[in-house]
Amino acid sequence: MPVARARSAGKCRDEPWLSNKVILRRPESTDKSVDGPGTRSARRSATLTGFIDEFARNTQIQPPTDVESCALSDLVRSFDQHPVMVRRTILELFAKAPQKFYAEALHLLNTDLRGTGRDFLISHLLENELLLRAVADPEAFPIKTAVTLAANLYQIDQQLDARLLRLVMREGGLGRDPDSSLVHVLNIIDEISDCTRLVPLLMRLTKHGNNRVRSKAILLLGRVHRNVDWLQQQLSVADPRYRANAIEGLLYAQPGDKEIQLLWAAATDSHHRVATTALRVLHHFGQQRAADQLVELTEHANEEFRAAAAWAFGEIGQRKFLEVVQKMARWDTGRARRAALKAASKLHALPEEPAAVAASVNPREVLPVL
Repeated sequence: MPVARARSAGKCRDEPWLSNKVILRRPESTDKSVDGPGTRSARRSATLTGFIDEFARNTQIQPPTDVESCALSDLVRSFDQHPVMVRRTILELFAKAPQKFYAEALHLLNTDLRGTGRDFLISHLLENELLLRAVADPEAFPIKTAVTLAANLYQIDQQLDARLLRLVMREGGLGRDPDSSLVHVLNIIDEISDCTRLVPLLMRLTKHGNNRVRSKAILLLGRVHRNVDWLQQQLSVADPRYRANAIEGLLYAQPGDKEIQLLWAAATDSHHRVATTALRVLHHFGQQRAADQLVELTEHANEEFRAAAAWAFGEIGQRKFLEVVQKMARWDTGRARRAALKAASKLHALPEEPAAVAASVNPREVLPVL
């Protein structure tokens, strides 16, 4: 289960650090027996400071080397001597070049910089969504690091998924490849969010000009858009990626009988990715016959179907299918053999399954309409 998706549902509330007035205070007391407003505020500030430090340590952005950017370091270090003038100058630097500002700011925070200048810099990063911009920028962090950082921030701001998506949509993407930043953010959201509050934004992205963006938006919509007619519409789209992603999105939902019947119909799709994804989802929801059909596909005349079947067994993640993919790895060739080897490696690493689990049957299994 994704990092933050398992969090307990609760009423979201606005967080102080998202307002236009962010004040970071140093802890005034270390007495854990006292938990008044001042202590809680200090602990929150310490948590935020820790997140900022983590951002700074992990960023891949190279700091700019022009004169203005180098001046930021001198300004922050001289903050105590001339706070009013330095604050004004820092704000001017930010207004002139936000991208360079946050690159240099993250670099500075990864040095031995301490004091009120550092606190002001952190406050400014928070106030102006520069941390969100860093998470959304595929050039700033590798995807695994970005997901971890976003999940940590999600603990503080449960609107983070919507804020991230609005940011990149408002600016038409970030960095040298705007579409890549949109896909990057959608991949992060895929890991940290249940997407329940994102339906209007995702619906807009289904009309985006980039195929990868549209396809990913459809996958996330399938997770929350509980509408059989919508699913049927997606399954009629010519692009197999859309059909497969609409199906995969159901992994995080609870499909009803009508949707199960649509999935059985999709299991006969002429495209290998659509058919095997449908069977994978059907098996996930206890449709035992789906595994039998996947086994049949391992001997399909088309290599693409055999490879996709091996992939599906690897994604299902049950050790009882290890023998199936090992047999493929011994006797198949080309892409199908490579997919089987990869699935076998994944399944072999799993612990042995209890016999009761391996033999479990879903009492409400829906049979396909023939």
